[in-house]
Amino acid sequence: MGVASDSSLYKDKVIMAPMVRAGRTPLSGTDVAAIDVNMGCPKSFSIHCGMGAALLTKVDKIKEILTSLTAVAQVPVSCKIRVLDDLEFKARLISGLTVG
Repeated sequence: MGVASDSSLYKDKVIMAPMVRAGRTPLSGTDVAAIDVNMGCPKSFSIHCGMGAALLTKVDKIKEILTSLTAVAQVPVSCKIRVLDDLEFKARLISGLTVG
């Protein structure tokens, strides 16, 4: 993961509080080259908690996550999304989230 493991923050790579983790992650002086937010996982363990691909229905939450990360990160921030059937929605989503 690029940072020392802390059992209160990391448990078998299933992270339940991404904003807390991002706030506690030292982003300078580490081997972190970039941050990639996974908004593409279709697995039920992610979706039922509102993570992964479920985030694609919560544009305000996506903006909050990316705005918070880019405010403190000294490395590039990107997000992985699923290929969506609704091309117009996908275009609006991507253009609405593009920063920089």
